[in-house]
Amino acid sequence: MGGVDDNTQTREVSPERLEAFKEVLAEAVKITEEVGVPYLGAGSLASNHWGRPSAMGDVDLVINPTDAKRLLKAFDAAGYDTEESQPQWLYKASKGEITVDLIFQMEGALYLDENMVQRGTIQEVEGVRMRLMAAEDFIVSQAMSAKEDTPDYWYNALGVLAKSKLDWDYLVERASRGPRRVLSLIIYAQSDDLPIPDSFIRQLFESVYER
Repeated sequence: MGGVDDNTQTREVSPERLEAFKEVLAEAVKITEEVGVPYLGAGSLASNHWGRPSAMGDVDLVINPTDAKRLLKAFDAAGYDTEESQPQWLYKASKGEITVDLIFQMEGALYLDENMVQRGTIQEVEGVRMRLMAAEDFIVSQAMSAKEDTPDYWYNALGVLAKSKLDWDYLVERASRGPRRVLSLIIYAQSDDLPIPDSFIRQLFESVYER
């Protein structure tokens, strides 16, 4: 299978940083759940779980825009350094060298919605039980966010396509947020010998060109 080499994507981190990451991850989930804010783990948290090894850098939590300010205040009250980093889509809460990204708008005007929350799955990540973004939503978010300075996002999506058992009907539904971008990813994946059903590509194609 070409194009998806997990070994080249594995990045070593120091034991000290990994321990700090685990501590902040556990605290971030606890704070978020105690405040009662719906969330999904995204970024490297989801990528590693669904099949694409990725360095544990920031703790990425996707939340609803209406919850962003009160969750940021909760992190501030817990002793984190906080900032409204990108007021249109991202707040940050930091402890030492580890940052929690509170993402309330993804690329292409993607927001956390009820379907996304319901499709999320409770998993154990680095010893922490938390709710992770579904593989299908992760694929769409990575495909839509990939840019020149974030090429890993494209390959994260390919890695998950290669290794996850997917609900193709749900993926078609979620791809409606950016059908051309997802269609281009899927055609590339099939050209790279990933097992993409022709029927899925046909559905996406029709959603773009035969309305």
